[in-house]
Amino acid sequence: MPDIRSNIPLSIFYSAVVGEFLARSTLLADDLIQSAKNLIDRMKRQGANHWYLKKNLRKVISNHELDFIKFRLSTTELFQKIL
Repeated sequence: MPDIRSNIPLSIFYSAVVGEFLARSTLLADDLIQSAKNLIDRMKRQGANHWYLKKNLRKVISNHELDFIKFRLSTTELFQKIL
């Protein structure tokens, strides 16, 4: 996973976060929530900005609603449980 302090564009850093988050969407809801929390904590330790994380995760959940509908949580509920 890239580190934000390295010499890469921010878009690549946050794209890696989104990609890893989407890969975890194949899990059960409880597993996804815990795994996403761990991912977010790790990315914050690597220098991620909380606002950009929220923005990108909200965007990916909204753009891929069909991937997340199986969890039977609204987009808002899922987002609140993750963050």
